[in-house]
Amino acid sequence: MRLALLATPLHAEIQRYGGGPLTDLVLALQARGHEITVLSSHEANETIDTQLAGMPARLVPAKLREPGCYLLDKVFKYLSGERKIASDARRITQFLQDRGPFDAVWAIAEAPDGLAAGLAKKALFRRNYQVPPLLISVQAVRWATKTPAQSLKPERIRYTHVAGLKRGFRRADLVAANSALAERWLRQYYGVPAERTARWEVNLSEEFLRLYEGPNPEPAAPDAPIVFFGAMNPTKAPDLFLQAAIHLIEDTGLIRRIVMIGGETEKNPGFAHKLKTLQAHPALRDRLELLGRLPLEEIMPRLRTAAVIVCPSRSDTFSRAALEALVLGTPVVTSTHVGAREILEEELSGQVSPLEPHALAQAMQDVLSQREKIAEFARASAGKLVAQHAPAAAAQRIEELLLSLQK
Repeated sequence: MRLALLATPLHAEIQRYGGGPLTDLVLALQARGHEITVLSSHEANETIDTQLAGMPARLVPAKLREPGCYLLDKVFKYLSGERKIASDARRITQFLQDRGPFDAVWAIAEAPDGLAAGLAKKALFRRNYQVPPLLISVQAVRWATKTPAQSLKPERIRYTHVAGLKRGFRRADLVAANSALAERWLRQYYGVPAERTARWEVNLSEEFLRLYEGPNPEPAAPDAPIVFFGAMNPTKAPDLFLQAAIHLIEDTGLIRRIVMIGGETEKNPGFAHKLKTLQAHPALRDRLELLGRLPLEEIMPRLRTAAVIVCPSRSDTFSRAALEALVLGTPVVTSTHVGAREILEEELSGQVSPLEPHALAQAMQDVLSQREKIAEFARASAGKLVAQHAPAAAAQRIEELLLSLQK
């Protein structure tokens, strides 16, 4: 299959981390014999050669020949207005015409990617050109109602973001969500009909699998810490975790250490001040350990030895952090707004809590009170989760979705 892939998140992953789960997914799909041409973007006005030079050696050969990587200057990086998106769509349309025909177009969508892909498809149709089917796979649906004031997320989401995705989804032949929760959001907030939605699987990274030695054979030590694992931004809710930890300590006399793993991903002075105020609370004195962003080889041992991993996001269509903890055999507490909750509910490997500090504290206490039993369930399901979320399995699922569009 000749496949055009619109993937700004892929280039961002390569640029920031030198590769990762999304990169591994694309390489696994390529290994199944598909010819993939990647369209991506970059913010600076650099040449393609300069960009390729900064990519990992294992990706460069594939990108210097067919299938190639074509980096479009400042393409669909920010949804700053219809004029810019229309310009991006014209470039994509011209590229698909010049390099086509393609059997399908796959967009890994944030709002600009999805809208630009939809506009490009519309333009091809108007030019009487062969229009390839469009698959949009969603890894970060922002759920919101029609106006920012009614937004269900803590940050204000501009209406244009929601409207842009709606327009892109409307022109897609299939929209794939990475959890049952995301499917519900697609139908409820973006108007995607059930017959045009499907599921795709979030995959673990090859680096994680290389370091993986199976689930922890024994429950964590009696004094094992409670660990928050996620970015220090409002969406991942580290403030909610700290409030819950304070309640837990004050209400139960808990003497465990509280550990936070994750770095800042955005400049938000108000939120940073709120976190520092919570971190300085007397209940957390001499108990709180802030580790910041760590390499994966240092994260995995800490996840293995934790009493419970807490991922209480306010809006997360899946949560790879929760998945990684579960395959290591560690119980997880997450929120009702996290897509990975379906694994916890099915495998009985943790607790799902409402987005409220006292409720989250109670969920953490419930896991601690029966941690050996819950850890046993987590260890029992680890092998199945690894097989289901390996890059090869995720690539096979994407292949099935793309092939279904050929019928």
